[in-house]
This record gives sequence, C-alpha cells and structure tokens, in this order.
Amino acid sequence: MKKLSPIAIQNKSDFFNQIIENTKYFTQFVIFALNHHDIILYADNTQTPTVMMIYDNPACILYGDITDADVSEFIAKIPEHTYIVGQHPSWNPILKSHLPNINIYPRNLFDASTLSKDHLVQMMTKLPEGYEIRQINTVTIPNDQMIQEDLLNRFFDKSDFVHSGFGFGLYYNNDMIGFIATNYPVVSDEAEVYVRVDYNSQPIHRHKGFGLQLSIYFLLECFKRGYVPIWDSANDISAQLALKLGFVLKEAWEMFYFE
Repeated sequence: MKKLSPIAIQNKSDFFNQIIENTKYFTQFVIFALNHHDIILYADNTQTPTVMMIYDNPACILYGDITDADVSEFIAKIPEHTYIVGQHPSWNPILKSHLPNINIYPRNLFDASTLSKDHLVQMMTKLPEGYEIRQINTVTIPNDQMIQEDLLNRFFDKSDFVHSGFGFGLYYNNDMIGFIATNYPVVSDEAEVYVRVDYNSQPIHRHKGFGLQLSIYFLLECFKRGYVPIWDSANDISAQLALKLGFVLKEAWEMFYFE
C-alpha cells in the first residue's frame, strides 16, 4: 500500500478546474469556496495530483480514488467540528475506520430532468387567509431577519442577493415565517435549493403544505430563468417533497461530521 503525504499547495487556482470537474456532491459550496474564500488545499503531488483535500470552514472535501493508498496523513489534517464530503466512495470506509468521533448523515441527490411545469402548476393551491408568498427583493430584505441570519450573512456577504440569487418568502401577517432561495450565489446554469418553514424553536407553521407551495414558486422561476435546480435532501421530509415535485432520485450518498 502506497503512503501518500499531503503537500500544501500555494498556486491553488491552477487546480480549480480539476477540482470542479471531480465534484459530484456539494458542488455549489465548492464553487462558492473557490470563488470567494482563500481555501486550504493539500495534494499528493504538486504537478499531477491524484488525491486532494480542500478545507473551507466548516467543510473538508476529499478527492481521488484511495483504494490502495494510505491516506492517514491526509485524514490527520482534518480539523475537529468539520463536515466531510468524500467525492469518491473509497473515502467512506477509511473515514469511518480512522475517525472515532464521526457522525454519518445520509443524503439524497435528485435529478431535475423529469420536472414538468404543467405538473407544478397543477399542484398550486390558494394559501390560507393571512399567508402570502412574495418574491424576495431589495425592499423586503432589510426587514426579513430570518433570511438575513440563515442565508445572506453566511453566503451572500460578498454578493448582492438580488443580482446573484433569487427566492421567495412566506409571510404571515407581513412577517417572514419561511423562505425558499438559492443557497449560494448563482454562477452557472445551476441553482441549489434551500427551503425552510419556521424556526425550529416554534414550528407552528410546519406540516401545512407551505414547503410544497414555496418549492413550486421557486421551480417555476427556475424554468423561467433557464436554471437547473439542485435538490440535495438531508432528511426524509425533504426527499419526499422532492419526489412529489417530480424529481427522481439520482444517488444516495453520505456526508460526515467529525466532532
């Protein structure tokens, strides 16, 4: 078994194309990190790397087929309190055996090619009295604390959301109680979906079909703008919603969290 040692790469931009080409999961996070942050990059070779690791708090992304390789020195570079994504399946058993305090989070990545505009329109329903879905714009953003805290302050600190993303808010008596939006600035023809209803501490508006209606608005806007929506579910509720909307399961995969 060949032992591979991580080398810190200084000219990181030289490898960006290779990184993007080999990214199947968390694609928008990776593109966001490469474009907006000074990532940490390790590779087994400075010229033609076969194994790479990028770190951008709070995630570590691992690349390459390590079937017959000793990558213990790479794994030793992973900080605690980090989400870990292996872009090749050979990483998963190694991570499970080498990291004692690791949590496993099953995820489901969906295919959007089966979405139908007619199907989405047929599922639209009138909201109960007092509720309204509005497009998020420069007028609403300053007053919408939920989206400020949960999305804009994290991923749109260097980008204007109105020009680099889009979304819709769910309002009850003019207060935002949910939203659906692009999770990261849009830089290609893909838009990753992020939907939430209510705060976890007071989920009184959940399980009433609002997530479905928000999703319909967002997906119809994707059709209008020519974007391919990325739906990567982290729980069964999200996965069932994707299927109801017309997505089909593309691949089940695992994300990890190293405590």
